[in-house]
Amino acid sequence: MIPNDTPSSSSPEVSGTAKKQFILLRGLCRDAGHWGVLPNHLEKHFSEDEVHCLDLPGNGIFHEHLSPVKIDDYAEHLNELIQNLAHSDNRYFIGVSFGAMVGLQYRNQFSSEIKKFFLINTSHGGLSPFWQRMKFKYYPLILSLPLIPSLEKKLLDVVCNLNGKNEATANKWQKIRKQRPVRPLSFIKQLRAAAAAKPELIVNQDDLIILSSIQDRFVSPQCSKILAKTLKAPMETHDTAGHDLPEDAPEWTLQQIVEYLA
Repeated sequence: MIPNDTPSSSSPEVSGTAKKQFILLRGLCRDAGHWGVLPNHLEKHFSEDEVHCLDLPGNGIFHEHLSPVKIDDYAEHLNELIQNLAHSDNRYFIGVSFGAMVGLQYRNQFSSEIKKFFLINTSHGGLSPFWQRMKFKYYPLILSLPLIPSLEKKLLDVVCNLNGKNEATANKWQKIRKQRPVRPLSFIKQLRAAAAAKPELIVNQDDLIILSSIQDRFVSPQCSKILAKTLKAPMETHDTAGHDLPEDAPEWTLQQIVEYLA
């Protein structure tokens, strides 16, 4: 895995590459360190290709930066990071939740850069009501998260149905929170950007795949369903995983990617 803070992904390359490039982007207050084993699975299966785990502005290696409030600016940020990679005609985007929203906006602004977008447990402000886009009972937890790192353990239990009690993962998430804390104002701005996110819905481009967890307790799976229907995109569903589908079911997630790229 090539994280977004290594020379190979932060410095422009002169020559191009025929390798596949997998661009991975997490959601609200998440960073490259929250991906779990999916990047390793991708590296193992696509051993000749590249996996790049990038960070949103305000998260990860950019945690000292102030997040923007418009989703267009997140897409611009993503484009800047991608332009620093070696040129490739075989780029594939994998985004979770708010990261997938940013990917959808990026598709509108820079559509020629990515061949396929895998959008995981995401939503659209113009299609789904706010009470489906984030279950109301979890608002207090989310709003407290920037101030209380120990709540990462509770969050893991909420967004994961199969791996929610994993102490090693909970400890890792708490460590990330302490090492790369998201500024409270950045967190609020990310929430506002996600709430207002209404990327243009461009259909019939055959470049979108929606992945959804039927048992998502954090965001209603109806959000993915209506997005897939509106965009006329194929949707694959997991029967038992939670909102953090790559954490709960990394092998299944990999399988969907492999099958759609076959």
